[in-house]
Amino acid sequence: MPTARSGAERSRRTLFPPLPRVQRPRLLLVEDDADLAAHMERIAHSLVPALTVDRTTSVVEAKALLEVRDYALVVADYLLEGRESGITLHAVCDDRSVTQFALMSAFAVRDVLENDGAAACPFLPKPFTTARCREFLRPLLAAP
Repeated sequence: MPTARSGAERSRRTLFPPLPRVQRPRLLLVEDDADLAAHMERIAHSLVPALTVDRTTSVVEAKALLEVRDYALVVADYLLEGRESGITLHAVCDDRSVTQFALMSAFAVRDVLENDGAAACPFLPKPFTTARCREFLRPLLAAP
């Protein structure tokens, strides 16, 4: 049954309509080194303060997150704990609404990209400096 609203309550609703929900950009970071992941998250937030960062340590968890969330960027380590390869997420990202996909690895870029068919994928060699990581993430996070 409808309830009676006071005139003040009705006018407050008219004067201050609800603001539309703003979709915050999301980054999925797939990295099994917790310290490195935390460092990358801080760098990403320094570039885009409103960024939401989801971190996971496995391909299985990443795939589950990709099923329920939209990401502007996915950055995955090439080789994760248990010999999982982050490169397997490249195909999943192509099927989803992921704007960008990037890899990072301590392996040589030539070995990683040529052997696994992700030649067009942005690549961050490890180890890297804070400045190099910021330089790498800036254009990827600026992409529409």
